[in-house]
Amino acid sequence: DQFKRIEIPPEAQDAATAFSEARTRFVNEGLMPAAQALQAADYNLATKVLLTQVNPRYSEAREKMFVLRQLLQARAQSDYQTAEQRYQTLLKIGLIGMSLGILLVLWFAWMLMRGIVRPLDRTIGYFNQIAEGRYDTPILIEREDEIGQVLHSLEAMQTRLAHDVAETNRVAQDSLRIKTALDNSTVGITVSDAEARLIHATPSARGLLQSLGGPGLKVDSLFGGKLSALFTEPALAARFDQAVQSGAQADLEANGHHLRLIARPIVDAKGVHLGRVTQWTDRTAEVAVEHEVADLVSAAAAGDFSHRLNPSGKDGFFLQ
Repeated sequence: DQFKRIEIPPEAQDAATAFSEARTRFVNEGLMPAAQALQAADYNLATKVLLTQVNPRYSEAREKMFVLRQLLQARAQSDYQTAEQRYQTLLKIGLIGMSLGILLVLWFAWMLMRGIVRPLDRTIGYFNQIAEGRYDTPILIEREDEIGQVLHSLEAMQTRLAHDVAETNRVAQDSLRIKTALDNSTVGITVSDAEARLIHATPSARGLLQSLGGPGLKVDSLFGGKLSALFTEPALAARFDQAVQSGAQADLEANGHHLRLIARPIVDAKGVHLGRVTQWTDRTAEVAVEHEVADLVSAAAAGDFSHRLNPSGKDGFFLQ
C-alpha cells in the first residue's frame, strides 16, 4: 500500500489513521458487499449497498483525505518557515524542498482521485446506462482490485440482462402471434389460468358467451372470474366445472343453447399446470336438425309420409 509507505508527521498521525480507517471501511463495507451482491446477481441489494454504503463511505474517506492534506500542507509550510529562519543561506534549497512537498501532496491527491473517484464515476455511468435499457455498452476494466471485481460482475450482469430481455421479447412476439392466430380463428376458444379464471377469449367465443348471457351481459366483466358464473343453475355450473377440469368432451344445454365443450390442460416444460384451453361449439342448430330428422323418421315408420324438413333457417350442410 503506497499510502502506508508515506512518512506522516506526528501531528498528522491521527488524521492519517482516520483516513486509513475510513478508506478501509469504504472498501470492506462498501465495495466488497457491492461486488458480492453483483456476483450473486442480487441487483436490488447491489443498488442498495451503492446508495447506503458505498456513497457514504466514499464521502467519509474523502473528508478524511482533505483533513490529512491540510495537515500535510501545514507541516510543509511550517518546515519552510523554520528553514527560512534558521538557514537564510539555504533559501533556495528550502524553496525547492517546499515545492517538492507540495507536489508530493498534489500527486497523492491526484492518485487518490484517479484510483477511486474516476473508476466509481465511470461505474455509476455504466449503472445508469443499464437502467436506461442499454445493454451493449463496452465496460472498460483496467484493474483487478475491488473496483475491478465490481466491473467484472457488472459486465456479467449486463450480458445476462441483455440475453434475458432478448428472450423476453422473443417470447412476447411468439405469444402475440399465437393470440393473433387464435383471434382470427372462427372457432370459439377460451383460455383460463391455473385458478380457472378467464384470461382470453376469441371473438367467436365472445359472441357465444354474449348469446349465453343475454343482452344485459358485459363479456368483459367475465375476465378474471370463473365462466361457471354464467350458469344460474348450480347443477349446470358444477357440470361445467367438472367438464373443464376433467378435459373430457361434454355436452351441455344452457339458456336455450346446446353446447359441446372440449378442454385441455396447459402445462409448461416442467409439467407445471398453467391453465386450460377450452373449445366451445354451439350445436343448437345441429341438435334442432337432429330432432327434426328423428321426428320425420318416426312419422315415416308410422306410415305418415307427409312430413317434410323445413329449409327455413338452415344453410350449408344442413340445407343440403
